[in-house]
Amino acid sequence: MGSTDILEKETSGSLSNGTSGNVDAARRLARRLYQLDRFKRSDVAKHLGKNNEFSKLVAEEYLKFFDFTGMTLDQSLRYD
Repeated sequence: MGSTDILEKETSGSLSNGTSGNVDAARRLARRLYQLDRFKRSDVAKHLGKNNEFSKLVAEEYLKFFDFTGMTLDQSLRYD
């Protein structure tokens, strides 16, 4: 099963914006993307860059895994 199949499996069903199910699913997917759990680095941008509400939720949750506190802008852009 490829990463696209897994994504479709997690996001299937009717999701309405703002429901706790949406946020929970977005949080789970964001964690898997951050941990590269069955995803390649190249897959992350593909999933976060989609122009739909669910992808925006995933992107918001994904960014919560990073801590740029005390870093300058150029340091945070080079963060790895």
